[in-house]
Amino acid sequence: MGSSHIHRNNVPIAVVGLACRLPGDATCPTEYWNLLKEGRDAYSTDTDRYNTSAFYHANPKDRQNVLPTKGGHFIKEDPYAFDTSFFKLTAAEAAVLDPKQRILLEVTYEALENAGLPLPRVAGTRTACIIGTAWSDYRDALVRDFEQWPRLYLMGVSDEMVSNRLSHYFDLRGPSLTVETACSSSLVAIHQACESLRSGQAEV
Repeated sequence: MGSSHIHRNNVPIAVVGLACRLPGDATCPTEYWNLLKEGRDAYSTDTDRYNTSAFYHANPKDRQNVLPTKGGHFIKEDPYAFDTSFFKLTAAEAAVLDPKQRILLEVTYEALENAGLPLPRVAGTRTACIIGTAWSDYRDALVRDFEQWPRLYLMGVSDEMVSNRLSHYFDLRGPSLTVETACSSSLVAIHQACESLRSGQAEV
């Protein structure tokens, strides 16, 4: 292992902007911190999503297609209350846009704002966009008949496009990639982001 590699790994990295959408109505870092300080449990039931009684069974080993719990940890903010014109999306694009892409557009804007980085200052820079993601059931729910795919369906629901959409909208010209490694996706994405900074591929 060369000395340059060791030196590169010792370069400090600063987190300068934060934004989030988390269960427990934590729609910003301050609300998330309050959730932690107060020791509140973000677990809840959501009957608007599915019939909890129909799918609940105390012992799922005795029955298929059931859940051993009546609730979960949900983001309650309505993803359809989304300002399409602000993000320069057409109605056709917005109609097939996966909720996580909508949320990512919003929190990326908020994180840059939180960091004190106006969009004109970021545009055109070697800013990396590395996203950790997991499977999406939205694409399955959106189209059940392959003969009736909306025209922009693949761009709206493909996980591979998530980071590219952000890079395109914010004009980020550093590495742009989406990581899907199951439960470790977020950790691997952070690692890749750090490597992009340390190698000089990205400046932000």
